[in-house]
Amino acid sequence: LPNELLAELFRLALPSIDFMSDLVESRVLSFVRILYQMRLVAKRWQEIIDFTPTFWTFLLSNLPPHVKEATITRSKNSRLSLVHASTILKNGDNHLSAGEFLGSLAHTYPRWSAYSGPLVPEYFDRPAPHLQTISLKRGELGLKPLDLFGGSATSLRHVNLNGISIQWKMGIFTQLKDLQLVNMSQPSLTITLLLDILQASPFLEYLQFDDTHATVDHQHSPSSPIITLHHLRSISFYRCSENFTGAILHQIWAPSCTEFNLEIFLEGGDLDLPQFLNEDLQPFHGLLRAMHARNESSTLTLHVDGFIWDSSGGEDAKDHPTFYVLIFCHITIPGILWVKSILQNDPGLTIYFGPYAFILPDMLDSIAPMRCVTKVEMEDSMWGSEEKFLFVLGVIGKPLGSDHSMPSLPCLRELFLPGVKWTGQSVLDIVRL
Repeated sequence: LPNELLAELFRLALPSIDFMSDLVESRVLSFVRILYQMRLVAKRWQEIIDFTPTFWTFLLSNLPPHVKEATITRSKNSRLSLVHASTILKNGDNHLSAGEFLGSLAHTYPRWSAYSGPLVPEYFDRPAPHLQTISLKRGELGLKPLDLFGGSATSLRHVNLNGISIQWKMGIFTQLKDLQLVNMSQPSLTITLLLDILQASPFLEYLQFDDTHATVDHQHSPSSPIITLHHLRSISFYRCSENFTGAILHQIWAPSCTEFNLEIFLEGGDLDLPQFLNEDLQPFHGLLRAMHARNESSTLTLHVDGFIWDSSGGEDAKDHPTFYVLIFCHITIPGILWVKSILQNDPGLTIYFGPYAFILPDMLDSIAPMRCVTKVEMEDSMWGSEEKFLFVLGVIGKPLGSDHSMPSLPCLRELFLPGVKWTGQSVLDIVRL
């Protein structure tokens, strides 16, 4: 085979690296190990690998010094991707602090294209025209807010900031493809600023906020323009408040979204839940309904401390769109009514009662007219399981209104009652119902 074709086959054999992933350290380590193993197969393989600079782009802090030196030499003038290993990958005397690691590579600074590791201020307070990917974690404690890249970070395309303090300002990021903010909470971080970043990033593909809070300084009005992000495929808000989440989602539209995840704590209490579900999430109601239809199913889980509505599509729907909405609350009826208003008569909804869910008559009354429900599942608990089951069955077995031929759940096809506390008499009681 020609050298060029053989080099391309080598490239296909090497693991792909997602610099924004939590697995970036192990993936880079695997990449380097496989690369060195392939060099041992034959002298020709070694020569092809050694003289292909694009194979030599990853520098991991806990690799031996001679490996890092060889990488720098063989990479020629190619861009370099730097990863400071966490304690999980420490390797005895070879491990350097983030400052020592970056200091040893300072002479290659103009070639840095990606960095994952703790923040070392002296390397990120000045322009870096070729740096496109950063995944920065909190470094030394007590650092003052950093003027990231001297206020000129427009070359960045992939940004992951975790617990660091920076000087937020309008126009700080533009043309992003990936934005992840984790454990970020500063008064200078505002909704207006975040919306400005989204407006300036029309090719954004991935958006994630995790335990992040921002000053809500933007009030939505009917005249407020909606930011359409045609390329945004994944939206995630984990451990965020409804005020923060709603202020962002009310202003954006992502018609190509295939992954939608929310884990929401209610700052204002349960009274704010209907507005969040019906108004703030309104731009995504059609998307959730379409995902449910594509997967032909979704599950509404009722717990003692909230509810979950999710649609994973099952094992046979690997490439299908998915959503997962978890709301921590005390009253689940607004969630039930919200799901009903979105799905309307579309079949495929499973109602799952968790083992410790409080099942009250008004909750069942809100479920009873739902034509989208095709399955009900109840899991037993350590107390009152049989009585709880019989109570639910008694309600859903009643006719709907004055029409005695129409059951409360007219489209119900399956009743699933897993557990260990059933007896022969329990089954007879169900049949009598």
